[in-house]
Amino acid sequence: MAIKKLKNYKTDAFMTHSPFHFQEGYQIQIENRNKNCSHTEIDTLALKGLLNSVDFEILKLLGTYCYVNTHNLNYALNHTLPENYRKQDYKRNLKKLSYAGILLKHSICMQTDGEGSARQIVSPLRFYSLSPGARSYISSLMEVPYISNQTLPAYRIIELMAAAQLLIRFQASYRNSVKKILFNLHKQIGSHLLLLDAYIRYSASQGDSSSPAVHLFLLCGRDNGDNYADIVLRSRLLFCWLDRRKEEYPCHMILLLLESISDIPPVYLQVRKPYMSGKTGITDSLYPLYFTLDTNVLVQPLFDALYQCEIEEDSGRCKISKISLGMTASLCHG
Repeated sequence: MAIKKLKNYKTDAFMTHSPFHFQEGYQIQIENRNKNCSHTEIDTLALKGLLNSVDFEILKLLGTYCYVNTHNLNYALNHTLPENYRKQDYKRNLKKLSYAGILLKHSICMQTDGEGSARQIVSPLRFYSLSPGARSYISSLMEVPYISNQTLPAYRIIELMAAAQLLIRFQASYRNSVKKILFNLHKQIGSHLLLLDAYIRYSASQGDSSSPAVHLFLLCGRDNGDNYADIVLRSRLLFCWLDRRKEEYPCHMILLLLESISDIPPVYLQVRKPYMSGKTGITDSLYPLYFTLDTNVLVQPLFDALYQCEIEEDSGRCKISKISLGMTASLCHG
């Protein structure tokens, strides 16, 4: 495997904080007053020329990823729009769509002490989603329908937004190699439900039709209450699911997206623990297991922003290595 080790990290290494941190007690609020629209209202605005191709590109983007923050909306649009449509920012488009009730503008806040329902905004993060009417409208225009009509818990919204950032930037970095991307998938394993944040199928060698496809499975974890337990459980379910499908996914990688480098050792040790005895019969499905951070994918292509772990024999400590993984690396097993 073409892996280049760049640096070893201690577990207490300092990294910039993730923009997608959600503490216990935080809440998500909608800032705009108009929180919905009808199909007729959208059609009327379009017929009057008040909605343009940039606006509809924003709707499609949010129809794909559900929740996207302002910075990643700008980044995505400037990688998908024709060059003559690109702008420094899209504040006017977002303001117009929010005013019309087509988009919902969200912020993170917490309830303040005292009487009334005053809320204090605790994060500079602003992000958007489609209103119910816009969600229904845009789903008929997309190849892949809007992923969910259900109300999601706040921590899940933050997970989806972090996963969306990785996928948006993955497509920008490796557009010619991407064959398929699916978002927010549910798989059944016996009585258990496996929630995958994303699945990516890509070609390891650009322009080589004989090159085997690599299947990347993404799980996102947040440092929020017992959410480490959630990503550990989902990882174990994914190993079981893959172990039964070795022929279908011979070339695969498992990627865990976390907030901070200090999150990696406890998650890795918990994920690895059941397989130390080697009695489960699914040890091979654990490999290769990679980690990345929200902050890394902001500034580097994904395959230059990966971490792997190993246990030091003498101390028993978890050693983290940052690696660069070439697109042509062999991830096939068996």
